[in-house]
Amino acid sequence: MRERILLLYGSEYGTSYDCCRNIYYELYTSFDIDFFSLNEINIISLYKYDNIVIIVSTTGYGCCPHNMSQFWLALHNNNLIFYDNMKFHLFGLGDSSYDNYNQVAKKLKKKLKSLNANIVNYSLGNYQHPSMHFSNFNIWKNNLYTFLKKNYYNFDINTDAPLLYDVIICEDNKNENHVNSENFNKKKKNIYDKTHKEDNTNIINNNNNNNMNNMNKMKNTSFLLKNVETFNIDDHFCKLLNYNKFVVTKNERCTNINYERDVRYMNLITTDECSNICGLIKVHPFLDINKTKELLKLLKINYNDYIVIIPNKNLNNKESIYLPINKKIKVLDLFIYFLDLNKIVTPFFFTYLTTRTCSEIHRNKFYKIADTINISDYFSYVYQDKRSYFDIMFDFYNYINIDINFLINTLPNIQDRSYSILNIFTTYTNIDNYNFFNIYNLYVSQKFLNMLHFLKTNIISNHLLDIQNVNSVQKLQSHVPHSYGNHISNGCSENTGLTYSKILGNVYKKILKRIKGETQNKDNTNKYTYMYKQNIIELLVCLYKIEINKNKTLKGLCSDYLINLNPGSFVYSKIENSMLALNKNIFNLDYTILYISVGAAFSSLIQVLRHRHYLYSTKYLESNHDKNKNVKQNEHDYKNTKIKEKKDLLFLGFRQKSQDFYFKDEMKSYLYFSYIFLAFSQDVEDKFVYYNKLNCNDSSRKWVEDNIISNNNNVNDNNDNNNNNVNDNNVNDNNVNRNNHSNNHCNNNDCSYNIYNENHFEEHEQNYFKMSYEQMINTLQKKKKIYVTDIILMLQNTIYDLLKEKNTIILIAGKSRPFSQNLIKTFADIIKNKEPNKNMEEINLFIKKKIDDFSIILESWY
Repeated sequence: MRERILLLYGSEYGTSYDCCRNIYYELYTSFDIDFFSLNEINIISLYKYDNIVIIVSTTGYGCCPHNMSQFWLALHNNNLIFYDNMKFHLFGLGDSSYDNYNQVAKKLKKKLKSLNANIVNYSLGNYQHPSMHFSNFNIWKNNLYTFLKKNYYNFDINTDAPLLYDVIICEDNKNENHVNSENFNKKKKNIYDKTHKEDNTNIINNNNNNNMNNMNKMKNTSFLLKNVETFNIDDHFCKLLNYNKFVVTKNERCTNINYERDVRYMNLITTDECSNICGLIKVHPFLDINKTKELLKLLKINYNDYIVIIPNKNLNNKESIYLPINKKIKVLDLFIYFLDLNKIVTPFFFTYLTTRTCSEIHRNKFYKIADTINISDYFSYVYQDKRSYFDIMFDFYNYINIDINFLINTLPNIQDRSYSILNIFTTYTNIDNYNFFNIYNLYVSQKFLNMLHFLKTNIISNHLLDIQNVNSVQKLQSHVPHSYGNHISNGCSENTGLTYSKILGNVYKKILKRIKGETQNKDNTNKYTYMYKQNIIELLVCLYKIEINKNKTLKGLCSDYLINLNPGSFVYSKIENSMLALNKNIFNLDYTILYISVGAAFSSLIQVLRHRHYLYSTKYLESNHDKNKNVKQNEHDYKNTKIKEKKDLLFLGFRQKSQDFYFKDEMKSYLYFSYIFLAFSQDVEDKFVYYNKLNCNDSSRKWVEDNIISNNNNVNDNNDNNNNNVNDNNVNDNNVNRNNHSNNHCNNNDCSYNIYNENHFEEHEQNYFKMSYEQMINTLQKKKKIYVTDIILMLQNTIYDLLKEKNTIILIAGKSRPFSQNLIKTFADIIKNKEPNKNMEEINLFIKKKIDDFSIILESWY
């Protein structure tokens, strides 16, 4: 009986995952391997293993990878004691140019030690090393193998291409008329014939007997697939892998088409309920179909063939279900959905290529690139130019002989990418200008067929007025009436007036009896509209694009995939909590929130602003409708809310005001509880903007109109809906009464508006910031470029006070690790200036404690 080893990884961009794959492929012939990400393993199940191998990387500012976050929390929430016979082998990946070098591996080691873990093999890999992380990884890996040989049995390390799966090409393929069928058949003959004729076009003879036997076996197998199911993408992703299926309803560019950065505002909709606040959406991207077809043609692989992937029967390994096993799937679909040809190539892949070429020149070249001791060839050819599997095969397709079996067993799987969700799920975001007849893109069910029939009947028969007048969904908007999508950019389409939420509310109100056979009442209406209240996902997607050289521009797989989706396209994703959810006090209005962000990364924090705005609105509305309080007391509470001194602070950095300030209009709604400072690094004029000063004449009135007047409309709508006997004929009269009441309420609040503007800067901001607006301008006017850190240093007195207060939470969003590191150093310098007697070690320890207890959260997903 072979020894079983647990192999775990925590990887954000795939390096730790590749290191684990390397070990997996080298040991699977000698050991039974269980191969999972850290989030996929239950901590209790660790007790089943004698050897646990863990490879983790550090991302952001000392953050753990997202596919490790649940494991990390579970490890801290359980009081476990590990046995002495459980041997842990831990390797960390990091970059010593950053302060938090390998912080995750160090913390994990410390935590495991506190749980009595026996760590027998521990090392750290450093990207700044001349051989990058490979040198230390090889030493650590060899120590692991030596330990296993000494304690179990001697074994040979596998250096051949892995054979974890067998591939059967179906004989009942339905694509005989393919344009390139002759080329495909010729290639198949060359591959499967026992005697292979070498020609002058570099078609290679495979000398590996084991691989040839496997390919002959594949050819000679008669497989009619009578009992094998055909691959269904919805069943695989939604039922087997537990993804949600989203449909794209909006994909609008926020920046000018001539601007270098392509940023999109997107709406996704699903029939499943989404309930996370401060959530992330993990998107599973697909490969570019045209590029994939082109490569498969060059490799002479018929992408219209159908195949079945079956596990190697001689192995007893376990890994997360990802590939469609024992399903008949089209070759093209397999590559597009599952195999990451877009990823940077690993060195060990070139070791496998050495067995697939007859050219001695290229075999020697592959050996040199695969060398991880002297990585000069790998660094110059692959790493420096970010060459992917696509690039390698385009470069060498004439000199290598690879088939589907080889690619399935050696290519990495496509990894999910995380994006921050803009909207909060206490509110419903309307869809404007949406083609309502395209709802069939969701699951086709009887309910939707009934709804489509109703939509067509009402819209075609000019019953739009009746639909618009039904306000049953306004209650579900929860006092935040405006659609956030209208504030993203000036280029957004205008509101049609007929919103999707209103139509759905009316649809379910009128067809309730048809669908469920129930009488119409408030509970039932809310029940079915609530299902559609929480299924809109808003995203701000920035295309990741870097210029490698004059001839090559690298684009991120997921961002490029998303921005090219048209309305009606589908996306498979999962909803999870972000790091912001780790501190629940971000929604405690007694806490002051300090937001610091640059560029599109602000999308990570906008949901916090929106929810605090919702809480402020709800708090005032509840006090305003409390029958035990009189009107004067309500006005007094409102004034106190409006002139609150310790508001939230926002420091936002963008390149250009005209292009990058994505939430320009929406931010005006938050000025009543926030001070907003802006830095535009590439603008010549208006490099520094204090947004409250710029909008001091309308900020308070906007808050009154958006939250007090409109919320009264919502409350009255709710009161109307509470009456089960109200019919559609009375809706217009109710709207007139609501409008009259709203006008009266607006007049009653003029005094609050005037008081706020009269005392706008002189009495409150100046005391809070300990300097006047004129002093701010004078401090910054000499700088050619202004960045967020410049504004923070200018207001260091206020920042110092906030750092020392317990009820302050600092949220930092930026994908760039140097940005986060510079901010932390700025905080340390501010404390040092105020407390010169403290040494930097004490100051760094103080900041570290704030990071550990999530008083400072560095969010790196957007």
